Amino acid sequence: MVIKPGEAALLNGQKIIIDGYVDAQILADGCLIEDRIYLTKNMVKEVILEGGRRGCPTPYRSPNP
Repeated sequence: MVIKPGEAALLNGQKIIIDGYVDAQILADGCLIEDRIYLTKNMVKEVILEGGRRGCPTPYRSPNP
């Protein structure tokens, strides 16, 4: 499915562009967790939330792009 890029907001209110998404099903200890994971090219490295800086996970980069 092709989607148009959309806009979303992080917890601190910063806006980012959503380039796509993946619908995931995770099975953990017999519980099924369904979630939509949004993808973006403009990933942030940290956010300021409630006065404190919080780092964001570094996205995985393939050694063979």
